[in-house]
Amino acid sequence: MKKNIFFLTLLLFSYNFLFAQQVDYQIITEKGEIIQSNKNILDSEEDEDNIFISFEPSKQLEDIKMISTGKNQQNFDPGAGQEGDYMQAAKFSPDGTKFFIVNRQTYNVTVFDWETKDTVANIPIGNGGVNIAINNELAVITCLFDNYVTIVDLSDYSTVDVPTNERPANVQIHPNGNFAYVGCETNYVCDVIDLTTNTVVATITDFPVYAEIISWSTGSGRNFVKYNEFFFTYGGDYIVVAAHTSDNLLKFYSTNTNTLEGTVPIDGCRNVGISPDSTIVFTTGYYDHLAYRVDVDTRTIIGNPVAIPDGPSGNPGIYSNPDGTKIYLGNNGNHGTLIDFIDEESVTFPQTYSAFWCSVSYDHQYVVHGNYNFAIINFDTESVEDIYSGYTQSFGIASPTDYHALAFDPLRMECIHLFDFTTPSNITKEGAVLPADNYEGDAPIRVQVSTDGTKAVLANHLSQSVTIFNITNSEVDTIFNFPVNADIKSVAITHNSEYAVVSFDDYYKTVIIDLTTNEIVKEVVGSSGHTIRITPDDEYAYISNIGGTDKINVIRLDGADSYYVSGITTGSMGVFWAHYGIYSDIRIDPTGNYCVAAVSFDDKVKIIDISTNTIVQELTGFDFPFQLAFNNTGDKLAVTNKNGNSVSIINFNGASSSVQGTYNCGDTPTRVAFNSVTNEFFVCNNNGESVVKINHETGAIIQTIFFNDGYPVKVDFDSEGNSIILVNSSPHQIVNQQKTQYFKLIIQ
Repeated sequence: MKKNIFFLTLLLFSYNFLFAQQVDYQIITEKGEIIQSNKNILDSEEDEDNIFISFEPSKQLEDIKMISTGKNQQNFDPGAGQEGDYMQAAKFSPDGTKFFIVNRQTYNVTVFDWETKDTVANIPIGNGGVNIAINNELAVITCLFDNYVTIVDLSDYSTVDVPTNERPANVQIHPNGNFAYVGCETNYVCDVIDLTTNTVVATITDFPVYAEIISWSTGSGRNFVKYNEFFFTYGGDYIVVAAHTSDNLLKFYSTNTNTLEGTVPIDGCRNVGISPDSTIVFTTGYYDHLAYRVDVDTRTIIGNPVAIPDGPSGNPGIYSNPDGTKIYLGNNGNHGTLIDFIDEESVTFPQTYSAFWCSVSYDHQYVVHGNYNFAIINFDTESVEDIYSGYTQSFGIASPTDYHALAFDPLRMECIHLFDFTTPSNITKEGAVLPADNYEGDAPIRVQVSTDGTKAVLANHLSQSVTIFNITNSEVDTIFNFPVNADIKSVAITHNSEYAVVSFDDYYKTVIIDLTTNEIVKEVVGSSGHTIRITPDDEYAYISNIGGTDKINVIRLDGADSYYVSGITTGSMGVFWAHYGIYSDIRIDPTGNYCVAAVSFDDKVKIIDISTNTIVQELTGFDFPFQLAFNNTGDKLAVTNKNGNSVSIINFNGASSSVQGTYNCGDTPTRVAFNSVTNEFFVCNNNGESVVKINHETGAIIQTIFFNDGYPVKVDFDSEGNSIILVNSSPHQIVNQQKTQYFKLIIQ
């Protein structure tokens, strides 16, 4: 039976099929000079703008039959080796020599050596690792979906799983090292595990366990959760926790009796922190916007509470100076906040923005603050020492022994950023590392197949990589990793199948890849963008750049001699954050003489003469014109009006083009495609959960295909005119126009 492999030009998520194969790799310059090998370093401060990482060894991929169609489905992982996905938590070892990253969806913990940045171990754990506690001998990881904790012996990284109550979410190891306390979300209990016998010996009831923050990214489809924290007082006599979602109390539980010992009423009690000597507990009032100090021994409020400008945020974490007279915390305003309890004042730092996470240096002299800005703040002088910008961060932690810190944002770039602030006024970035393996292909958002059918090129949004997949032998030819802030957006392949073009949002370069040699042959400086269209003669690439001054960048394609031509200002284009981002479209007409742009926010369609790169026609009367498709001859152009629930048909003739008419087609039309066999336009109606077939001459609706359990993402066609429809449903699937399923997409 002939094998048919279908690649749609949009991928929703990363498909993770894990392989144990280990691969060598090299960090090389654009000229092919090897500058580093067998290191898990993704970028470097000195050369991160011109370094890419190339993966050479191929890997045989798994073949799986399509479901109930007689067709074949080929699944492959666009990365290589063992991956670490959905980074969820991090901890340093007590001596600061190692750090541990919990990877929630690949069921492992990656251990790194801080000095060498090498991977020390990848430790298997249960499903849904969300938190970790560490002492000198053990690590305890809560596995939210498997209802147990994985206990790791740090001498040999062996593990044992201990069942708990449902949804273990947060964990702390008692200072004596003999017990782990595990907060379980379902029944609001805290299980006490004897670490000498690995058994649950007690359960504390009515124990506050709740998610403070749940975040989801429209760009990658990934999510993370942050749970509330609890702490031990000095010696471990008491557990302190805020009961924000229930009792508005600061609660003290005795570890001798495992019962509630006392409470302090706080209006909207949220978040807790503890002084270095564990004599003072800090908490916040979510409703009264106040910061409090509480004496551990007497369980009474110390002095007057201090107002928190804009109120406290849900990001857990309150950190203090050495004597507990000042704290730092996140808030709901766009600034950092330091509270001085002696002066009863707050100090805000608008230049840092609000903390998505914060920590403190090992000596409690400095605040470590993270979001897009990694900042060091001096507790004593109440001033910002330095800010290092450019890398988004949602999680982070400071070293317990040195002026080091790590941070990461699992929704935007799956790597861990490493910082050194030995000189607080001069932060340095020590590079970044990837969890588990350096060659990952996470959250592929665009894929293109070469005209000759031999190669597929994937843009992996979350790992900032490009995978070259050999369709002929079902092997990965190579993987290119780009700088962590490149923000890869799209790929395209020339019609002669010789070159791939890769665009980025923040890299300010367009990359040209030779598909014969699998090498990057040119980085065209001064261009960036989102959607790539290549002229039929393969001489030019037109790339829309949305943001700031919207324009179309033009690149002359000539392999290693490619160069930037110009930028054409278009007016205000846009993006619709359905299906991880659909951008205002541009298209080249079949003759190759014109480029057409949907200028969405201006309600215009603009036509550019390619010979002069000037706008020669502006058509009006649209309602957020969004996606475009030509018929085969190029005399008809369909335009979806996303906000008008309609499609417009343009009689296309360059500068003499005109709007034939606008026709209702369904709720929130997005993508449109032309079936060259049946001569019909197919329109995806996002909110209407339907695909509409439209007569390409008259705009009349021929058929409506409803999907009551999903949203159509994109339509493509095989050589016989059969439709292939990607549907965002549960499960995600690819179907034909009869809604017969080709295969399900296993999403991880």
